[in-house]
Amino acid sequence: EVAEFDQMASNGVIHVLEKVILPPSCAAVAAATPELSTLVEALAAASLTSVFEWTNGGRLHTVFAPTDAAFTAYFAAEGIADKAALLAREDLAEILKYHVVSGKIPSATLADGTIATLSTDTATLTLATADGVVTVNGDTATTGRVACGNGEIFLLAGVLSPAAGGAGGAATT
Repeated sequence: EVAEFDQMASNGVIHVLEKVILPPSCAAVAAATPELSTLVEALAAASLTSVFEWTNGGRLHTVFAPTDAAFTAYFAAEGIADKAALLAREDLAEILKYHVVSGKIPSATLADGTIATLSTDTATLTLATADGVVTVNGDTATTGRVACGNGEIFLLAGVLSPAAGGAGGAATT
């Protein structure tokens, strides 16, 4: 709410607010992105949504977010019956954390190489960039990035597997 209106200053007008306005969190942006609905449900099922909220202690993250189409292909490749079966997996949190790295990495600073994930101390992703296209473990980041206040989200054409250290959902079911 606005506490005071029209406070004149030498270079403009000030409206005093009762609280700080923050840009949308990664959790809010993902929830508002239609092609990430499966990911949003999976984050909730794995109790990871709060990691991407502003209430996470100020930590920034870069998320390589599988799209709904990526999850559909993953179900078929892995013989997973449906979304409910995915959400019931014991290793769901590790699969999801494998898609996340610490820190906000803008697309302009992504570089070829490996980067540690939140999954385990030794889990890494292999990034490659060529002609403006970013790939993560061989899967294409489909639309570049979606900006959020506490990180970056890159839409990903595949589900990454920590068990296989690679793309295409080679995790065991």
